[in-house]
Amino acid sequence: MALNVASINMNIELIRVGSNDTQLEEIFPIYVSEMVKHLDQSEEKNKSINPAEILKNYWAQSPIWPYLMIVGDEVAGFCMLRHYPGEFETIDIDQYYVVKTFRRQGVGIKSLTMLVKMHPGNWLIRVLKPNDGAFKFWVNAVESCIGKNYENRNEKDDMHFIRFSTKK
Repeated sequence: MALNVASINMNIELIRVGSNDTQLEEIFPIYVSEMVKHLDQSEEKNKSINPAEILKNYWAQSPIWPYLMIVGDEVAGFCMLRHYPGEFETIDIDQYYVVKTFRRQGVGIKSLTMLVKMHPGNWLIRVLKPNDGAFKFWVNAVESCIGKNYENRNEKDDMHFIRFSTKK
């Protein structure tokens, strides 16, 4: 059952940040260590995943829209948007993370709702197939924001591709 975003009493702010933001630099390695758990552990390249390098590559793209999710005076997570490579009309959630202590409180869903209002257009959410919890979250979050008007495509063997549009 989808969470009713209107019932969330938590005040959430999305603060756009730059490449020199230390709060994002501090939280990003935690996110990466959680994501690595969902990758094929037999692959040697997973052992050398470098959070600083991922951030460096993100900052080199243009346009990008990085945000911190703020609840009260605490960082509750982050979202890093970009255009999906080769699809300039598609907004891609490149990275998205909610801190464990803020999960299951509506922070992720409310943040997505705010983002799609701020950036109307074609959207893409990519989820690693082994990450069942994330996939369930994203289906619930998208349905809470826009209803069932989305597609779950099998575009790559290792990822779900959830696509929807908020164009007016």
